[in-house]
Amino acid sequence: MFWRRPPRRPLSARQRVDLELLLRRTVETIGHSIAHSAQWVTDIAQLEIDRSSDQSIVESANLAVIERLPRVDTLPLVKIVATDEIDGMSDYIIAQEASNDASQAAAEATIVINQELLSDPLRLVMELANQHALHFWHQVEPKHPLDTTPLTTHLLPICSGFGFLASDASLYDSQWSLVGYSGWTLSRSGYYSAQEIGYAIATLAGEPNALPRNWLERLRADSSETAATVLRHQEQNPHAETLFNARQIPSSRCDDQQLLTWLSGDSPDFALAAMEALLLKDRPIRNAEAATLELSHSKDASIVHTSIKLLAKLASPSSLVSDRIHHLIKHRDLAIAIEAIHSAVKLDLPLDTHTKRISRMIRRLERYGQLLLNSLAETKVALPPMVPVLCEQLDLAVRDGTESEWLISLFKCLGTHTISPEQAIDQHCKQKEEVLRALQSAKAQIASVSTRQTSA
Repeated sequence: MFWRRPPRRPLSARQRVDLELLLRRTVETIGHSIAHSAQWVTDIAQLEIDRSSDQSIVESANLAVIERLPRVDTLPLVKIVATDEIDGMSDYIIAQEASNDASQAAAEATIVINQELLSDPLRLVMELANQHALHFWHQVEPKHPLDTTPLTTHLLPICSGFGFLASDASLYDSQWSLVGYSGWTLSRSGYYSAQEIGYAIATLAGEPNALPRNWLERLRADSSETAATVLRHQEQNPHAETLFNARQIPSSRCDDQQLLTWLSGDSPDFALAAMEALLLKDRPIRNAEAATLELSHSKDASIVHTSIKLLAKLASPSSLVSDRIHHLIKHRDLAIAIEAIHSAVKLDLPLDTHTKRISRMIRRLERYGQLLLNSLAETKVALPPMVPVLCEQLDLAVRDGTESEWLISLFKCLGTHTISPEQAIDQHCKQKEEVLRALQSAKAQIASVSTRQTSA
């Protein structure tokens, strides 16, 4: 072959956008000087954990962590508990300690550590680092909605030099043997995968903080491969801005023209961020149809998924938009197909040609298809062919004693697509008496939900 396919970007656009924007916020919050002076730890042995006793293991690991993370006014307590006293490997608890003045109650924070971690310094250090990071973000004001979620908090240790250890612990394979039996377990530490951690480290490598020599060789293979791809892309596009280092990034505060420029630009990451900024604007969007339609043909599923949402917010969508949404309802990616249905309902597009596809979705999702059912309950035109599958799901719901939310969604959807739900239940349900009783019990709740939605 005489042509060469351009190299694929690592990760999905959704992953890249989230990582770069959250890394940007993390570095801005802790301060560029702290991030640039991070002491990178490439091996757990560098921390010199004192293993002479359980207490010394925790104390030395905890000290190694807090020395490298940004300082806070008050450190949390660290408590070791038995395995049966904790769900997982660690936890962070804030207890309100009341003072004489109720308005000045003090918050006492505790990091709880599973005693299983005492035999595994790597995971112990990373669990401590992630929980101390959560403690740090609880002190930050004003707060962003994502600040105290693992998406943000688990990036702080990476920015503080623990990226290599985070990569090693992200997917953990351990072998065991006991009384003639042996086996292995696979566990995960931290929110991010090894590939995402490799991307984050490579993104930080563009900053003036000095990573160790030959750092790519030190990273585990899956992290290293992703990081190397990022570095190659940076070398091939030396002047290209990223969401991490750009002077200006898409946000809902930007004017529409600037967002539309990013939307039709060369960067899929800026385009995705621009679409999300436009979606935050509480009004129809103008002059974005051509660029959004083009993005809906992307090979990146996360870009297609977001572009479908934006198509439903266009001020005056043409027939090209409805044709595209109808086509995407047939998409093999279930998330894309469902989002296309949501947009079709918002634009009052007919769904009668998709009833077989929708029925298969309902059967496949069962109780996890509640959002789809809620959307289908808002259609302006009834879809009678869906009635049998809705009754089939009602049979399953009453048989399994499923939670009321799914039942209510099924009943609301059934009421949209048939004039007489009782007659449909009598005709199509095998457990008709139980379903009818459930319908009578749910009617008041359905009316209450409808009233709240109308008032909202």
